[in-house]
This record gives sequence, C-alpha cells and structure tokens, in this order.
Amino acid sequence: RSEVRKSTETQKGDWRPLVFILTDGAPTDEWREAAAMLKSTKPANIIACAAGANANTATLRKITTNVLMMNNLTAGDMAQFFAWVSGSIKASSKSIDAMPGEAVQLPPPPQGFVIVP
Repeated sequence: RSEVRKSTETQKGDWRPLVFILTDGAPTDEWREAAAMLKSTKPANIIACAAGANANTATLRKITTNVLMMNNLTAGDMAQFFAWVSGSIKASSKSIDAMPGEAVQLPPPPQGFVIVP
C-alpha cells in the first residue's frame, strides 16, 4: 500500500493489477478472512475462473464479482482461457480513457465459458 501511487489532479496513479484465479472453488485452507480482506481493500482487479462444471462459484463470489465458469477442462478450453487472459491484459493496458484504480472492462469470454451473475 505504501508503494502505490494515487491519482491526483496533475498525475495518473498506478493501475490496479489484474489477478486471475483458476480454481475448483473448494479451498483446502482457511480463506474466509483473506477473501474478506481482498474484497474490502480491492488491491487488484480479481477475475476468478471456476474450473469444471462442479466448481463452487459461491465461494469465488465471496472474493470477487468477476467470476467466469469454465464447464469443460479440455486442452482446447485451457488454450482458449489463456488466450482470453492475454486479451484481457492487452485490453486493460490500452484502456487510455479508464481511470487508474477503477474496475477493468473485460473482453467477452471465449465460447463455452459463462460469466456468473
């Protein structure tokens, strides 16, 4: 927090980083406190990808509102996911009109992926 440069009237501050979480949504350790801290302090734009049709999206929604469901886990689906991640990073870095620190506008997800409401 001490190293983050805030936006002022004369300069743009640091961009909030993108963090992608690929998980089944079933943590094996204590996570509730960390999830609450992440959601309240918003140190990054967090995008969670629920991997598999049985992934627990409710757990992921406790971390972020950006949850993507990947029903299939084939090699082709994984390749599409990582291409989408790369596209998301490119889109956020070229978003000249966006203000630093604001939520990122993600490109549409690949075919076969669903944004969890």
